[in-house]
Amino acid sequence: MRVGKRIDYVLVIRIIFLITVISTVLIANGIWQARPITWSHERQITNGSGESRLVDISTDPYGKVVYLAWQDDRDGKVEVYYKRSLDDGVTWGSDVRLSNLTPETPDPEPRLGTDGHIVLVVFSNRTPTGEHLFYVVSNDGGGDFSAPIELTHDPGDQSNTALAFVGSTVHVVWQERLNDGEEHILYAESANAGVTSTGDGPNKRYF
Repeated sequence: MRVGKRIDYVLVIRIIFLITVISTVLIANGIWQARPITWSHERQITNGSGESRLVDISTDPYGKVVYLAWQDDRDGKVEVYYKRSLDDGVTWGSDVRLSNLTPETPDPEPRLGTDGHIVLVVFSNRTPTGEHLFYVVSNDGGGDFSAPIELTHDPGDQSNTALAFVGSTVHVVWQERLNDGEEHILYAESANAGVTSTGDGPNKRYF
């Protein structure tokens, strides 16, 4: 019996030693950091005369660029605005208007995504047949954007959009009421974020 107990103790000691070694390696390589999360001081980054709300955020996976898109009524009606930081949020560029929502759209709810080179902003815009999804795209990391292009064309309202990049492929989902009278989730993807050949002009995009 004593031999059996001694073997158990040896096993326990070995396990403790192994855990200690693994923990030390993880901490040394920054994989496991046993320390609390700290936050910077909050600071205001929009200064328009109206309300800025319903913001979305994305980051460059390869650098320190942070992108924002939100809706703003500083122009007397709600429009989609955008800005970026090139230094991990320390300083921010100017506010850039991306839309001209005609007729007026109360809540375009912009959604933003990037693969580090292409930046895509999707938002709602009221049309004669309902509230459809439009998008603008930048091929230079958010420096310049295309004019808005319509993404959805079905009669009725499309809303509550979300998007995600996997490599250079962008996936977009949204909510839409179909012919059965029920709300459903619809999906579209583009392997190159909607960028077509130049045959239709350098700013022609589609999904």
